[in-house]
Amino acid sequence: MAMKIGKVLDSLLYVGAPLLALILLGIGLVAWFAGHLVSPVRIGLYVVAPVGLAALLLLTVTVWRRYRWLIVANMAAASIALVAAETWLAYEELRINIAAYEITETQPAMHSVQVCPRQLAALGGLETPEGPILPLGGIGHRLVRVALADGTQADLKTDRFGFNNPDNVWAAGAIDVLVVGDSFAFGADVAPGLGFVDVVRENRPNTVNLGCGGNGPLSEFAALAEYGPVLKPKFVVWSYYEGNDLTKDILDEMSAPPLRAYFDDAAQARQGLMDKQDVIDRALEKFLAHASEKTGPSGSKPSLRWQDIALFRNLRTRLGLTYGFRPQALADMAHIISESKALTEGWGGTLLFLYLPGEVRYRTPLGRLDANGYKHAVLQTLDRLGVKTIDVASDFDGRPSPAAMYAGHYTEEGYALVADIVLSTLSSESHE
Repeated sequence: MAMKIGKVLDSLLYVGAPLLALILLGIGLVAWFAGHLVSPVRIGLYVVAPVGLAALLLLTVTVWRRYRWLIVANMAAASIALVAAETWLAYEELRINIAAYEITETQPAMHSVQVCPRQLAALGGLETPEGPILPLGGIGHRLVRVALADGTQADLKTDRFGFNNPDNVWAAGAIDVLVVGDSFAFGADVAPGLGFVDVVRENRPNTVNLGCGGNGPLSEFAALAEYGPVLKPKFVVWSYYEGNDLTKDILDEMSAPPLRAYFDDAAQARQGLMDKQDVIDRALEKFLAHASEKTGPSGSKPSLRWQDIALFRNLRTRLGLTYGFRPQALADMAHIISESKALTEGWGGTLLFLYLPGEVRYRTPLGRLDANGYKHAVLQTLDRLGVKTIDVASDFDGRPSPAAMYAGHYTEEGYALVADIVLSTLSSESHE
């Protein structure tokens, strides 16, 4: 009986082990040739490691037959340990997410929050008596409540178009610098006036900030298409955050028809928002008033995602391996940047691409190596398009403790460093 069981197990090993290794290798090679693996870390994990595993298993069933069960037992133990660690991390994350979900409620002061295009584009924009509209800023001349990294809150007054600027910048004459971006451009997690655009404005007063939380490449292009041709700034600083612009934001934006319209034909998609702020204010007031009536936790209750466990998402996150993006996402952004460059140069301006690093790259050496692989792909694309890049990531990498520059978003010191780098580039560009 024992001999029969042994023969069956041997047969399973002879067939199953090489087959499993080849399947893993096939997945890795498909991902590589499809352009998903552009960092040496991913190539090592998904191509080189399966090749090594395949070689080990083939040797196990041929040359090292005497030790085959010892080798398989150790490999099985290692696999069980990895799955157990991933499952434990997944349950820990679920526990934290559920706790946050249960205490998160729509605040009575919902009218005091900043609304950004991502929130509205998913709804198809807002209906108004004048027709549908997609605001790209908030309510003008409104006090909005912003959260700070230390857990406190502060009030920030928006300008006439609902952005984070002193209102007098719109009457200041020729615009020197226009910044498009997400919450990092907006200046999240620090007190009003301490974001990097605020610091730039202290040195170059005619600086306009169109940043808004959750913006991705397409929202930023829409803002540039709406406000840029009127303002005609000398410089457009395109703020790119490596943590989500290509991994998530652009994917959501491309599936939202009001934003996709700008990708397909920006000239036709323009809404003339600068002449419709009264309409925007009324529509947003109505939207926020309706949202304020909702009570209880927002969204669906977090649940365990077994596909995340199968893909070891939590372990990969702990290792800093979170920056992968689809080749199509990079191609779509290349189109957006190309259109933005042509638009900016059309009024005699210069487009500058500001590469902002995420905190995850500083968790582990593997994380930094992986992030730099994907950064290289982005910068190669920008170089091919002839767009000058301000590489903040390289400057952060050279600091003794780059992780100290983060507290959710950047710290005051981190924003100040970004501003110094931007100002230095603007100065050199101005003198060319």
